[in-house]
Amino acid sequence: QAALNIPGADGSDGPLHVTANQVINLSQAVDGDWDAPNDDYAGRGVYDKNQWAVVFKYSSVTVDAGATLTFTNHLSRAPVVWLVSGDVTIDGSVNLNGKNWLSAPDLAEPGPGGFRGGTGCYTYGACSSPGFGVGGGNTASGQGYGGSYGDTGSNGPA
Repeated sequence: QAALNIPGADGSDGPLHVTANQVINLSQAVDGDWDAPNDDYAGRGVYDKNQWAVVFKYSSVTVDAGATLTFTNHLSRAPVVWLVSGDVTIDGSVNLNGKNWLSAPDLAEPGPGGFRGGTGCYTYGACSSPGFGVGGGNTASGQGYGGSYGDTGSNGPA
C-alpha cells in the first residue's frame, strides 16, 4: 500500500461513494482554478480552462461491486481529474466511454477528454470525414478504418 501526498487533494468535494449506477454531469462544474478549495460547490468539481480539466478533490472514492460510474461531458469536453486525499476502492466500474455513432451528419460524442468521431456517408457527394483529435481515423469510401496512436489513421484495412 502506497502513501502518497497529492498536491491540491484537500478533500473539499467530500467523499464519493457509488452504491448503484450513477452519472456525474461534468457540465455542473464551476469555473475556477483547479488548486483553489471547492468547499462552496462540493461535489460539482471545478473546470479550469487554463488546464483544460474538470477537477474533483475527494476525501475518498468508493465504487461498490455491481455499480458503474459514468460521466456526461463538460461543454469543453475536458478530461475529468480526481485528486483524492484518502483511500480509493473500485470494486465496480468507472466508464469513460464515448457515445455510439450517430446518423450523419452528426458527430459521435466522446468520453471526457476525448475528441468527436467523424461522419459517415450520408448523401451522394457528402461522404465521410476523419475523426477529430490526435490519431483520429481517416476517411474511406465504403467503410471506416482505424485510428492510430498519434498520427492520422489509415484508410485501408489493417
